[in-house]
Amino acid sequence: MFNSIMVKTEAGQAALKDRHACPALTGRLRTLLLQVDGHKTGGQLNDMAESLGAPVGSVGKLVELGLIEASTTAELELVAADILTETSDSHTAPATATVAKPAPPKAVAIPDTISPEEEATVATVRGLLKSVASEYLGLSGLFFTRKLEKSTRLEELRPLVEELRKAIAKARNKVHADLAVDDIVKLLQ
Repeated sequence: MFNSIMVKTEAGQAALKDRHACPALTGRLRTLLLQVDGHKTGGQLNDMAESLGAPVGSVGKLVELGLIEASTTAELELVAADILTETSDSHTAPATATVAKPAPPKAVAIPDTISPEEEATVATVRGLLKSVASEYLGLSGLFFTRKLEKSTRLEELRPLVEELRKAIAKARNKVHADLAVDDIVKLLQ
């Protein structure tokens, strides 16, 4: 879902028109829903939710409420636009150019979909890891948080937990590292 283009459903559009259509739609979730335009991925919206101060797992909550969904149509349109741009650029080559072997067709990647529950867990774990890194590592945790922002699945987060444990142990001590990371490890089990 993090790699999928997200679009509003009919219920999402109705919730924006009538505030009472979806009572579970809080102000911050509504603000996030307004950002869904058919061009942003779930990961981009998740980052945006964080900057808007929306709760962790807000994108998953919007999916769970049926207000947004992954759109394969929008992704295919973007890939088609890229292919058209590439082919139109190739037609502007000078007439004296030799004809090269045509490039293989661009593969359309099937989006990695994860369940809303896993997405919510990923968002929670990412938030916890980010706050622990900033608390215990300060500015030296900047590179860690960059790696963290690129992680979209639980399998990608598990090695980062151990990396954070080692970094805290080095910066402080092993006891602080174990205390800081133990709750996150329990979430990942």
